[in-house]
Amino acid sequence: MPEEKDRRAFQTDACGVTCIVFHHSAGKARSSTYRSARDAGYQVGFSDIRVRRRPDLDGRMTDDVGIPLTGACLDPNRFSSHGGSKGEEKGQESGNAGERGT
Repeated sequence: MPEEKDRRAFQTDACGVTCIVFHHSAGKARSSTYRSARDAGYQVGFSDIRVRRRPDLDGRMTDDVGIPLTGACLDPNRFSSHGGSKGEEKGQESGNAGERGT
């Protein structure tokens, strides 16, 4: 699918939770993270969400479901068997998008 080739990987951080989002732009990744966080009960604003590009994850598949859905907020640990992520190599901890931080 041509749409799948245009997606890029972004790391988003909001409320102490780190996610990997595959989308067409940083703004769309931020918007997906905002909606996911609000659906999970977090009180978050757009300015509270940090987004950075993760070109090392472009085109990667998750360990459990394969090709990620566009806009889905994924736990960075779902990519571990494919060489890990830079965040893991630096020893950073990452939360699960489905869990609330305290």
